[in-house]
Amino acid sequence: MKFIEILKIAWQGMRNNTVRSLLTMLGVVIGVTSVIILTSLGEGAKDQVSKQIQGLGSNLLMVTPGRLGWGGRGRGASGSANVLTTALMETIRAGMTTLDGVAGETSGSKTVVYGKNSFTTRIVGVSPDYWEVRNIQLVAGQYFRDRDYQGKRRVAIITPYIAEELFGTENPIGEEIRIDNFRFRVVGVTEAKGQEGMNNVDDRIYIPLETALYRVFGDRYLRTIYLKVKEDVDMDLAEEEAMAVIGEKVKNQDLYEIRNQADILNTAQSATATFTLLLAGIASVSLLVGGIGIMNIMLVSVTERIKEIGIRKAIGASKRDILLQFLLEAIALSTFGGLIGILLGFVGGIGLSMTLGLPTKLAPGSVFVAFLFSVAVGLFFGVYPAKKAAEMHPIDALRYE
Repeated sequence: MKFIEILKIAWQGMRNNTVRSLLTMLGVVIGVTSVIILTSLGEGAKDQVSKQIQGLGSNLLMVTPGRLGWGGRGRGASGSANVLTTALMETIRAGMTTLDGVAGETSGSKTVVYGKNSFTTRIVGVSPDYWEVRNIQLVAGQYFRDRDYQGKRRVAIITPYIAEELFGTENPIGEEIRIDNFRFRVVGVTEAKGQEGMNNVDDRIYIPLETALYRVFGDRYLRTIYLKVKEDVDMDLAEEEAMAVIGEKVKNQDLYEIRNQADILNTAQSATATFTLLLAGIASVSLLVGGIGIMNIMLVSVTERIKEIGIRKAIGASKRDILLQFLLEAIALSTFGGLIGILLGFVGGIGLSMTLGLPTKLAPGSVFVAFLFSVAVGLFFGVYPAKKAAEMHPIDALRYE
């Protein structure tokens, strides 16, 4: 029997039970839709994390406090050592040849007040090169001037989030806010940055480093020293140079840590990729459930059409023709279900992005794999019912009641 004729018979068999066919496809539709939506969410999260880290500069080294050193050994919690100072920052600036900039940062939580509005936010003291090293731009006002740093002046640069929380629709430039018992004049507003890992970069207020150390926090130690490496310099080479320069001042390497922004980016991408695969794996379970549904329905269909099988075999249909007919029905169900699932997955991804603001990114590879998997499911779970139908003896099939 010609292939086209077998295909027509398979199609007619599906049309004769339209509702059942649609319900059979439902498991595959849900499975493919879930795979596409969840992988889109995973890829969107991966892309967002990568952009956030790259926005800070992939050529960035971060020097942070290590563990307290007792008896020549590093002990205590990570970050407990007090070794980062402005003097060490200047030593790094003078001693390293692979850098485009060095910036220091200290921070802590304080209550900020303007009028009747008050809340707790992060106060960040920054050195002059901080803006260039951390790639922070202003949308209004101006950066701190040299005399602001040198004179420990009480001036502040706020983020759009802080501006909205404190001032609403008012222009914050030139206004005074109170941080604890100190009055600060707002001189600038940064552009929005969003999340940096688990931290909201927009929930903070910047003040001059010396002002933060000696007026607000009463401390002389920094939380982080950022090193911006030249574009044409290998990051590992710059990290080795930093270790050598810092090691001349701080003999115990347990007292400080150097983190490579490129390594952080790779780690974040690897973690989100694993998360995406996990989501896709979970969603694929529903495809298997859909495949089992196809097998069950096809077995029912074989039982209902035993006489038809007997008649077709009696008039000359071969075992191969019967096998191909039922196999094509199973594959058609999973294929149509896969195509509908792709459409719903695409629409669902856009809907989540628009309604909930979740980052989504359609991955063509995941669409292709989900569709192939749906077809493979139909083929795999359709083999047994098709084989059962093909192996029926025509006399037994005609006698079946």
